[in-house]
Amino acid sequence: MATYIFYREQVLEYYKELVEFSLTSRSNTENTHIKNALNLNIILSSACYVEGYMEKTAKCALGYFRLVYNAVNIPEFELRKPMNKYFTRIEADIYQRISQGTGIDNYDKLFNLLLGKSFKQQDSFKPLLESIQVLFQLRNVLAHAKEISSYEVSAYWNNNTFEENFWGGYKKAENFLIKKGILEDKFIKMPRVERFFIDPVADYFYNISQQFIQQLQFFVESNIEFNDILTNKLDTYNKKNGTNLSIMDFCELNAHATNE
Repeated sequence: MATYIFYREQVLEYYKELVEFSLTSRSNTENTHIKNALNLNIILSSACYVEGYMEKTAKCALGYFRLVYNAVNIPEFELRKPMNKYFTRIEADIYQRISQGTGIDNYDKLFNLLLGKSFKQQDSFKPLLESIQVLFQLRNVLAHAKEISSYEVSAYWNNNTFEENFWGGYKKAENFLIKKGILEDKFIKMPRVERFFIDPVADYFYNISQQFIQQLQFFVESNIEFNDILTNKLDTYNKKNGTNLSIMDFCELNAHATNE
């Protein structure tokens, strides 16, 4: 018999603190350059928090099934041993996929595997998906400090009419924000980086990230069946350890994997 001690700490709460600190600090400064920097951080941290929250809730779902499996009684050792090994291998594989997961599409596949449902197919998520995908694309270029660049060209091959060339994550964000009425014009017409870091842009992505997180929590909680047996386990754990874990916290606590 082996005894494992797991050590885990969440990083995503720091991003939540960064967003809240930046929102407060932004209202306390008149320095435009500082405001732009704080808005950049709000956008970046909101995206990171969403992705970290997807990992956390996916591990909640995985931990739920660990709790369910542990409650299953298989008295015959000859049957229990191979089943334990099989479940542990499956659990480790899914845990690794969750830990390495990135982006909406990959996490949606994981939730579909764990819960038998795709959150992308839920009506409550559909108004949010494009916004979150654009947020992630914008996060990717910001996290690598990519410059914003574009050019216009007029030549014989385009009948001497100026043609715009602008691409990548900034272009996708620009098209989306213009469509939403948050930006008024294209970067090529007003080539200043600050246009992506004004208050309305940061506020939009912050608000949409909060809506997505709320919907994801509800989605997971609605698709796990926490019966009396598991409720008693939670109550026993809280009394023994002097804690007040929620159902989601307790499930997430029981998500783990080992290399054997």
